[in-house]
Amino acid sequence: ETVEIGQGLVEVMTADGNTSEIKAKIAGIVVARQPLLYDTKINKVMDDTNLVVVGLTLRSLKVGHKDNASSCGEGRVFKEWFKRKGDKVEAGDVIAKVARRGRKLTPVPTDPPPVNDTDANTTVVTEAEEVEEVEEVEDVKAQRAGIIVEYQEVLKD
Repeated sequence: ETVEIGQGLVEVMTADGNTSEIKAKIAGIVVARQPLLYDTKINKVMDDTNLVVVGLTLRSLKVGHKDNASSCGEGRVFKEWFKRKGDKVEAGDVIAKVARRGRKLTPVPTDPPPVNDTDANTTVVTEAEEVEEVEEVEDVKAQRAGIIVEYQEVLKD
């Protein structure tokens, strides 16, 4: 979840029954949140009073020594999840879709035409006729059979 400076994050009740809203000190992404239930006495269940952590980037997922991570290349854009925490997967199952965005240049061959037969298969590019924004969607696949134990939640605008 993304938040703005001053956006309300959580409402707490003091010992005397007054409520207070805790607001984001920075704009960013909610990267951690205590799993508290309504009416939980914070000082009884926590060593500190950090209820929510707002960061500028998502935190890395922890991968145990017997676990196996499925990842994608840098610069990819997330599209959608096909599997969730607790789902069983087989090796090669698609667990998510990501996309690589880029530009495609359409070349224009030079004038005049080739002088002899050996030049007939040669195209010399002098300029791009058209620049087209392209998006190639890729599958992120399970590396082995198992159960999804953790994944990054989708951020909401």
